[in-house]
Amino acid sequence: MKFKNKLIFGAFGLVVIIMAICIVIVSITVRKQSVSIAGGSIKQAFTIILNKLEEQQDMLLSDTQQTIMTADIGGGLNLIRMYINNPDGHLSARYSYQKMSTDFYSTASLRNIYQMCAYDIDGNIMAFARVEADTGYMIFPSKANNKPVYLFAQIKPGDQITDDSFKVTEIWPFEPSLVKADVTDKAFVSYEKDENSIRLVSHASASSEVSNFKTKKRDQVMQGMVTATRKLDQSFTAQIALFSGNEVHIFSGTGKDNIL
Repeated sequence: MKFKNKLIFGAFGLVVIIMAICIVIVSITVRKQSVSIAGGSIKQAFTIILNKLEEQQDMLLSDTQQTIMTADIGGGLNLIRMYINNPDGHLSARYSYQKMSTDFYSTASLRNIYQMCAYDIDGNIMAFARVEADTGYMIFPSKANNKPVYLFAQIKPGDQITDDSFKVTEIWPFEPSLVKADVTDKAFVSYEKDENSIRLVSHASASSEVSNFKTKKRDQVMQGMVTATRKLDQSFTAQIALFSGNEVHIFSGTGKDNIL
């Protein structure tokens, strides 16, 4: 009986060991499969993000260049340059200033653009519009009592924009870095960030036809540059989540998630 008991217990122990080995093997196999699936999911999401970012860049640059053409930003900047040094040049150029700002506001409202800026050839701000949740802003340079000022408008969706919408302010109310820019003739999109968001910023030159009295022809002359900014917000991450099946969050360099 003792021998039989030893045999039974030995066989039982062997079965337990084999079962344990099988469990370990299955566990390792399942883990590898899970890691493989997770890795594939992450790779897929990463590919989708890159493709969507490239798509957003192309769309933003296209919107910027189309606005430059349809609103004749180059022509507006050229008119301002012609009038700017006259004693009452700011009055003669007001239509061009205001038209650029309102055109920017309209484009930004329709195309999910956060802000648009126009700069002259020296990099000075000539027109600006920003669209936030329920408020729009427009501003452009002017003069009052021979001193440089700005004409500033704050409006709500549906408001009619008139000359009276713009009020004199001596202080630039937005980020100081927006007042001046490095003008380039290259078209490109860059990335910027603040504490709460990551943004795409397009840059495109604005030109107009100018008479060349020497050749008696009209030449295309660069007059300045336009920038447009689009935030990577919930609508962008929602698209990524929809296509990849993964929850997506975007973090700025400070580590803050811009998805509320």
